[in-house]
Amino acid sequence: MDLQNAEVWVTFSFLIFVVGLVVLGRKPLLAKLDAKIAEIKKDIETAAALRAEISRQADAERKELLKRREQQLTERLRRMEEAAIQEIRAYAADLAVKATTDIIAGKMDDKTNAKLVEQSTKQIAAKIKQAA
Repeated sequence: MDLQNAEVWVTFSFLIFVVGLVVLGRKPLLAKLDAKIAEIKKDIETAAALRAEISRQADAERKELLKRREQQLTERLRRMEEAAIQEIRAYAADLAVKATTDIIAGKMDDKTNAKLVEQSTKQIAAKIKQAA
């Protein structure tokens, strides 16, 4: 090995530089890497916590929406039941009126009809005299 040769000194200087870099730069480099790892872990934990919170909020909103929808459907069903009851009552009333009309028409003859008209006319005349 020739100590006069420049290549030997460049190689020797490079090796000293690399060893110095490893010895002196290892701890700061590892500290930076550890800090970056800790930061990434913290970000992952924060993201997991946010995800859990969003999931809880979504579940709460979903439950509230389902509750509100159930109330709306219950109210709609109640209104439909009321409408059906009203419709049945109206149909029953119409049916009763028709049946009564048919019964009265079947039992009424011309003589009874004339008598009822005469009675109604007298009642109306009496009420007109009272009002006057």
